[in-house]
Amino acid sequence: MSVWQRKDHLDKWSHPVWYYSFWHRGQRYRKGGFLTKGRASAAEAKRKHDVIIEGKVFRGKGNKSLAEIFSEYLEYRACDCAASTIAGEKTRRPPLLGFFNKTPMTSIAVSDVQKYVEDRKRKGMANRTVNLELITLRNLFKFAMQREYAFQNPAKEVKNLKEVLRDRPVPNPEQMRALLEAGKAEGSQVYCWMALMAYTGMRPSESFHLSWDDIDFKRMQILVRPKQEHDLKTGRFRAVNILPELLPILLAWQTEWEQVFADGKPHNWVFFHPRRPAFRAHGYPKHFKRAVKNAGLKGFTPYTFRHYFCSRAIESGSNIEAVKIVVGHTPSSTVLQKHYAHLCQPFIDAELAKVKIV
Repeated sequence: MSVWQRKDHLDKWSHPVWYYSFWHRGQRYRKGGFLTKGRASAAEAKRKHDVIIEGKVFRGKGNKSLAEIFSEYLEYRACDCAASTIAGEKTRRPPLLGFFNKTPMTSIAVSDVQKYVEDRKRKGMANRTVNLELITLRNLFKFAMQREYAFQNPAKEVKNLKEVLRDRPVPNPEQMRALLEAGKAEGSQVYCWMALMAYTGMRPSESFHLSWDDIDFKRMQILVRPKQEHDLKTGRFRAVNILPELLPILLAWQTEWEQVFADGKPHNWVFFHPRRPAFRAHGYPKHFKRAVKNAGLKGFTPYTFRHYFCSRAIESGSNIEAVKIVVGHTPSSTVLQKHYAHLCQPFIDAELAKVKIV
């Protein structure tokens, strides 16, 4: 009998619980904990429907485990995803493999994914971390279904946990001017980089992979495009307009750049290591932190420039879809509204001052 009651297994009310169990293509499917025989039978019927889809037996390519296909999955993802995305998924590999171990993917059910979420929360993981792991697991099952390693995506049935968005400090124009003014004391290159970030909303990694060939002064555009050493997060080319305030800063830095490499140009990068010009710049942590401190600000990171640009663009009345294109988001993305377009308090105060209650 495929459904039975185990009198030695009791629920919290001391009642015996029901189990179901059946075999399919050498694989056993078993689950217990049901309060009634009817519930156990219904769960068994649903499971059989999942295993034998619409009367057609699922003939996959063996009962591969999650661990066995993870490497193949990462190779597949590397074809159309940025290196940073792949690096993030690699960090989620240990907890996923540690929980599911060598369990065949065809045997992982929705309840197993729910138990994984509960286990991660019990270990004190943040909701954002667990959600990213769920996204990776969904993508992994989607890949497994394409390769006929699995017949369903149980992770798709588990909802993301509610995330509490962090309060990100968005500077007002006066604070940004103070920060850029403090950046001048850190040198022309650091000042130019800070101004570029503030006036374009670029990602830090994109700014450090710019070359002078990417800057078209005639068309007043900066071309952000994929390169061999930097694929971009989305892999999509875009053009960012050079605002009038940014133009003289770029031209001044270009003149100084030409003087630095007057005896020979080892590269054509816009930004380079301050002490080792032949090496690419990956950040100016000491200079940036000192400028933030001297400007009397707190909690600012290089990404604050990106938040500031998006917020100012929205406050100025720019179309949100146009802003998405400029900063490199897809039209369907909601990241801009959730994480970047935070309105500064003076703007909110001015808008509320327009409200007439009576």
